[in-house]
Amino acid sequence: IVSARNFTKKNQFDQHLPWLTETFQNSIQKGLEFWETRATLFPNLIFCGDTEKQIKNLGSSQQLELIRDKLSLLNQAIEENTRPTFEYDWVNSYYALRISPESNSTMALYGSRRKFQLPQGGKDTFELHMKFSSIRIHILPEGPSSMLIGYIGPHLPTKKYN
Repeated sequence: IVSARNFTKKNQFDQHLPWLTETFQNSIQKGLEFWETRATLFPNLIFCGDTEKQIKNLGSSQQLELIRDKLSLLNQAIEENTRPTFEYDWVNSYYALRISPESNSTMALYGSRRKFQLPQGGKDTFELHMKFSSIRIHILPEGPSSMLIGYIGPHLPTKKYN
């Protein structure tokens, strides 16, 4: 007996969309594939500046899987957000994410290291960041329904860690 998913009608497609998304995400094995499929995987996230190089340099690794999983959760949180603004405390309460701003002392010493290129040109400070393992992802809300990703990589210098 062969089991097949039927997608002849829109409601059937919608019914199988979570399975399709998970299958597609699990098929991403390398940084290059991740980059090329980012708009499909994370429609609410906008990757800025050097994130293309940062992702592609990950190659095929456990870090890439972890980054993909955390970005997927962030994308889901933004998609499900019904608040007028992005509230990281709310996200931390309902999703397996740890988002926080930098401390005042870190911003005073290293704030310039948190300025990243914007898609439309210029730079802005990405003070909020997601923390997991030895990875940091610096983010900047762009309204309630999208998020700019400015940096993906190892811990940047802080007052405690440099």
